[in-house]
Amino acid sequence: MELAIVGDTPAVLRVACIGEMCVPPRTEPLVERYGVEVYKRRVVIGLAGVTFMDSGGINWLVTCQKRFLTHGGRMVLHSVPEVVRKVFDLLNLWAVLKVVATETDALALP
Repeated sequence: MELAIVGDTPAVLRVACIGEMCVPPRTEPLVERYGVEVYKRRVVIGLAGVTFMDSGGINWLVTCQKRFLTHGGRMVLHSVPEVVRKVFDLLNLWAVLKVVATETDALALP
């Protein structure tokens, strides 16, 4: 999985996930790329470019959500492709993760 910066302002970090969301255990792609302080920020993550998601990707998103909540930040996902939507439906991740339809919707949240 590739993480690409879409935009970075003091108010929000906008990131796009691209490719297969297969995250090995005990790795933190956001921290590796943006540092541990990322969990204190508001981060908007676009998933439109994700082509596949395995259990490592699921674990990574859930772990990130917990870390954002613990450290006072916020993670919002948007533009969920059908392949990811099916996984979210199967595991009811809609109840755990903050997901909106578009980046505009994500940026409109406080």
